[in-house]
Amino acid sequence: GLYRFDGVAFRRWDILSRPALAQNPVSRVRVFEDGTVWMLLGNGEPNPGTDDPNVKIAGRLARFRHGEVTIFDAASGMPRANANALVEGPHGQPWVATSAGVVAFDGARFTPAVALGAVASRSFRALARDDRGGVWLGGQSGVVRFAGGATVVLMELPVTSLRARPAAV
Repeated sequence: GLYRFDGVAFRRWDILSRPALAQNPVSRVRVFEDGTVWMLLGNGEPNPGTDDPNVKIAGRLARFRHGEVTIFDAASGMPRANANALVEGPHGQPWVATSAGVVAFDGARFTPAVALGAVASRSFRALARDDRGGVWLGGQSGVVRFAGGATVVLMELPVTSLRARPAAV
């Protein structure tokens, strides 16, 4: 189940009983500054449309805003790849790290968030935003920082998580 703290106690949140979410396991939850709740759904679950256990459901994203749930998938530009991490981007939009790159929501659909020209691997497992609006990416190529339109490779080694809010460099 999904629980949220109301200031006094943790209470079960019935959002998962809504039809759009009832059959979708939630792997990550983030509440953005505007109060919108974003959830990564379905990572690594077997695809019911095939008997092949190696074919998994690609990561999907759900948005809960103004009492309504909207699901974003490949039709909305989400890559057909596992979605691994979610962060509020520099302008309040969701950024999603996937095994096929990093995408950002432009209000209508997901598009590549950053130009990764010199980055060897497009697979990312971790995202964090610093106090200056820079977004840090961690993955098979190491640590990458994106800020002000520039992408800087800081470290070339595999990174699987970014826990603290990094200080701006």
